[in-house]
Amino acid sequence: MAKNSAYNAEWYAKNKDRVLATHKKWSDKNKNYFRGWHLKRKYGITLEDFERMNLAQSGRCAICMEMELDNGVLRVDHNHSTGKVRQLLCSRCNQSIGLSRENVLILRNMIAYLEKHETPATNS
Repeated sequence: MAKNSAYNAEWYAKNKDRVLATHKKWSDKNKNYFRGWHLKRKYGITLEDFERMNLAQSGRCAICMEMELDNGVLRVDHNHSTGKVRQLLCSRCNQSIGLSRENVLILRNMIAYLEKHETPATNS
C-alpha cells in the first residue's frame, strides 16, 4: 500500500499541471452541474429555483437592493435553525446576518448604535 501511495504521489507531482488543467477544463464545462448539485445538497433547491428567485429579485440583494459585486452571483440566505431558504443576498448582507448570529436583538442594537453616533458624513 505504501508503495502505491509513493508511486501515486510521485506521478501526481510530475503530472500536476496536466491534471489541474484537465480538471479545470472539465469543471468549467460542467459548471451548472456542480452549481445545481451544491444548491440541491445544501439548500434543497434546484438551479431552476435559484434562477427564478434571482429573476424575481431582478438580480439584486433582498436587503440592500444592490447587485452582487463579488462574483456576480447572489448567495442563498437560509435560516440556520430550520434550514428554510429565505431569499438571495449579496455576500456583504449575507455575512452581516451571519456575523450577527441571526439575532434580531443584536441587529436592532447595531441600528441604535449607528443612529446614536450618526454624523452627516456617515448618512449617505
